[in-house]
This record gives sequence, structure tokens and C-alpha cells, in this order.
Amino acid sequence: MLSPKFFRRFILPHLKRFVDLGHEFGKYVLLHCDGSIRSLIPDMIAIGLDGCSRCSLLCYAMELSAG
Repeated sequence: MLSPKFFRRFILPHLKRFVDLGHEFGKYVLLHCDGSIRSLIPDMIAIGLDGCSRCSLLCYAMELSAG
């Protein structure tokens, strides 16, 4: 488990390199992640990530809305 601050500082720059590489080859780049990543979604969009696969809905801060 990583804090959002740690993720942004140490992981996100490297993830962006992979996203950019995939896009250079004309590919979509998806991330498979187990756990609550809700607070990181804006960062993922900012680096150009094309989508997420199987985000866990039963984790902290990932509850289904009543609407």
C-alpha cells in the first residue's frame, strides 16, 4: 500500500513513461489495479492513461453510490 503522495512522487513519473511509450506505438494504455485509486484518477488522466481495468468496488472510499 502506498500513500497518494508517495505514488505521485515515485511511481507516477515512471508510469507516464510507459503511457507515453505505448502511445508512441499507437496503442491504448490501460492500468489494472486492485484497491482504492479514486484519489489518483485525476493524476492518471493527466498523464494520458486511457483507462483502468477492474477497479475494486469494495475497498475503502470505493463504495457504490446510492443513485
